[in-house]
Amino acid sequence: MTIVIDDSVWVRLKDLLTEDKCLRMGIESGGCYGFQYVFAVDSTLEPDDVVFTHGRLKVVVHKKYMPFLDGGTLVFEKEMMRAQFAFHNPKTTQGCGCGISFSISKESS
Repeated sequence: MTIVIDDSVWVRLKDLLTEDKCLRMGIESGGCYGFQYVFAVDSTLEPDDVVFTHGRLKVVVHKKYMPFLDGGTLVFEKEMMRAQFAFHNPKTTQGCGCGISFSISKESS
């Protein structure tokens, strides 16, 4: 299982993170469709984390989320009114306009 980290993410993280920090991506209940992606700057790595690296930069995902994220792409989108990390997930069955909230069929997870 893997996810693709777009170059736009690494460019943004270069300006955002210090040497001892990483971007942690996860999923939690909530939003319009049942789940939402969450992103946080973190300084700890857990034994069950999957770590994606680019030089000194790290994106970290706990392995329990990987079945929901497998095959998707993490990007950094910069538009006129907002800039955000977003995840393009081929497993979603529904999603809201903000790109944060989604649902996944039971067969996908």
